[in-house]
Order: sequence, then structure tokens, then C-alpha cells
Amino acid sequence: MFCEAIMPREQAWEIMDMLGRMDCIHIVKPTLPPASFENPFSLNLKRCEEILGKIRHIRLFINEFSSRKLTEAT
Repeated sequence: MFCEAIMPREQAWEIMDMLGRMDCIHIVKPTLPPASFENPFSLNLKRCEEILGKIRHIRLFINEFSSRKLTEAT
């Protein structure tokens, strides 16, 4: 089921955060994204995607480092 949420801009972060923590909502990117000036959350989405990429990179680095330490220790 898809729906559109309309809320005051000042409270949007708190509302979406609360719904996300309650596992009541799943955000899906539309197939044709609106122009960046039409989507007030586009900068936040871009930053989140960049941060997730960095987290994945850090996890891979940690796993690689951990496996090297185990190999060197034996």
C-alpha cells in the first residue's frame, strides 16, 4: 500500500523518525524522482546514502583487518 504523508515541515523529521522507529513505515524512492527543488528531503537522502556507503567501506576494512590479525597470530 502506497500513500503520501502531508505534515508540517517543522515537524517532519520527528514524525518520520518516530514512524521509522515503530517500524510502521518504509520509504520507497519513486521511479521518477522529482526535481531536487521539489523534494525537501533530497539533500538528506543523498547524505544518508553517502554515509551508508562509508559505513560499508569501514565494515569491509574492519573485517579485512580482523582476518589479517587472526592469520598473523597463528
